[in-house]
Amino acid sequence: MHRERMDALCEKGILLLVLGALGYAPLAIGAVRAVDMVVLQLIAASVLLLWAARVWLKPDFRLLWPPVCNAVLLFVLYAAWRHSNADVEYVSRLEVLRVLVYAVFFFAVVNNLNRQEAVQGVVFALVFIGLALSIYAVFQFMTRSEFVLKLLKPEVYANRASGTYVCPNHLAGFLEMVLPLALAWTLSGRLPHTKKIMLGYSALMMVAGIGVTLSRGGWVATISGLVLFGALYSRRRSVRLPALAFLMLVTLGSIWFVSTAQYSKDRFKGLFQSGKFDDTRFHIWKPAAKMWLDHPWTGVGPGHFDARFAQYRPESMQRRPVRAHNDYLNTLADWGVVGAGLVAAAFALLFAGALKSWKYVTRSQGDLGGSQGNRSAFLLGAVVSLATLLVHSMVDFNFHIPANALVAVTLMALIAGHWRYVPEGAWMALKPAARAALGILFLAGALLLLNQSMQRLTEDSLLRRATKVREASNAYISWHQQAHETNPRNADTAYQLGEAFRTLSFTGGEGYELLADDAMRWFAKASALNKWDPYPLFRTGMCLDWLGRHDEAATWFERAAALAPNNYFIIAHLGWHEAQAGEWAKAIRHFERSLALEWNNNPVAASYLEIARQRLKEEQK
Repeated sequence: MHRERMDALCEKGILLLVLGALGYAPLAIGAVRAVDMVVLQLIAASVLLLWAARVWLKPDFRLLWPPVCNAVLLFVLYAAWRHSNADVEYVSRLEVLRVLVYAVFFFAVVNNLNRQEAVQGVVFALVFIGLALSIYAVFQFMTRSEFVLKLLKPEVYANRASGTYVCPNHLAGFLEMVLPLALAWTLSGRLPHTKKIMLGYSALMMVAGIGVTLSRGGWVATISGLVLFGALYSRRRSVRLPALAFLMLVTLGSIWFVSTAQYSKDRFKGLFQSGKFDDTRFHIWKPAAKMWLDHPWTGVGPGHFDARFAQYRPESMQRRPVRAHNDYLNTLADWGVVGAGLVAAAFALLFAGALKSWKYVTRSQGDLGGSQGNRSAFLLGAVVSLATLLVHSMVDFNFHIPANALVAVTLMALIAGHWRYVPEGAWMALKPAARAALGILFLAGALLLLNQSMQRLTEDSLLRRATKVREASNAYISWHQQAHETNPRNADTAYQLGEAFRTLSFTGGEGYELLADDAMRWFAKASALNKWDPYPLFRTGMCLDWLGRHDEAATWFERAAALAPNNYFIIAHLGWHEAQAGEWAKAIRHFERSLALEWNNNPVAASYLEIARQRLKEEQK
């Protein structure tokens, strides 16, 4: 009895931790900040500890292992192997840690959230969060709020609602996953009428929430999901009319909103500003595809798309994209055919498993119009949810937003968990030695996550303190040095230290030569940690120019330009280098090209171009 009671407490604890993670991540700006990802890592570590306790407490412990688990496990192993030979260890580590966290939640949910009450709790929690975010989003849209909670929203998202996310597209991604769940349980769940009314109201509010994001990809994905939802439910006589009536209501409301709201008209007009179908993300997809084709099998490395983009940047794209704005291309670029193939296999096995499970969870196998119950309502709604997100992923990167990825992983795990209703099943009975080994593995995973969380939390705290003091001040340098000692693999920290010493050296005070040497030493460390970053290279060249060593500086500028041939900022500094050497004609060519790439916010090229032209005229007299 004591063991059973402890096991039940651990099971409830895992459920509460999963619900806590699902609730925290969307409300914490999508969990894109370092500190929020640390929270998810700590929750995952706690889940592993409770799961280890369950493994040891139950003598008859069994492991549920649907076919999709094989693909998930293979991807985790592949990620670990790919990390071992990644070019930028720090970037790769953060990406692989995210993969590990998602894997922990996936396997834990499959094996621990088996009760129908747990599934219902997850659905209701997601719907409640979706309702709250939708109400907040409508408020933002109606009041034209410039804030996300207390944070100022980026200007590029003005007049668009984003709820507690920074980007409106990612709020749409979250809501489009939750909407089918609310609809399915409203139409066919075995619930009291009051709960169904609340779920139906929540579904309508989520449609409104998606609408005010003005996310074109979100709109298309939601419509696609609703069409799929309607097609599936049209086969069920008992709910056919309510389903079609709701879809008609949503369709008419959407047409009215798009045709009357000026902001929605502007969003679609923006696609044709150049006279043809155009969008910023299209300028990212071609280099992303080229990146993959250059590294077809294993990709450029976990999370390396941003680190490698400078080499592939087209002239038409001067902003930092961070992601490919297409999860399929991003996965191919980062992980190659091997990684993308494993992800595709996971989804294929998942949907095949859902199809096989379907006939065993429906209450009436011969009549699709019969009452299907909560199990089939969840299964149908969750499949549509994932299909909707997969459509949206063609034009966005919702799977790279921790909050949305966590929801998707949880739904995948709950779908996979329905494999337990298949007669042949996939239960694995473990012998005592295997149970002991599995528990030790969980403990090791928890310790790894705890260790990495503490390191990341300390580093992030130090770096945030540095943002609150004057750049290049003693305090600024001290905070960065402590952060570097905490995590010496972060190339950006080393670069920021180099920049601080370079800035101090360029003031020309006493000891400026030694400060320049210190700057170059830190730039060398940054380059060693991230060999694809052109910035430490040209900053080293600037230090050499400052010390009068122009011939040496030229080599560093050339190396930087080779890594980023179409970066307006680096090209402007190529002109700056030529100006230091008195090569005014060459400087002018670089400044003019830099301004051709970016004319609006390019003070280096704009100011030095006039000086270079004037000096060249003086030489020609």
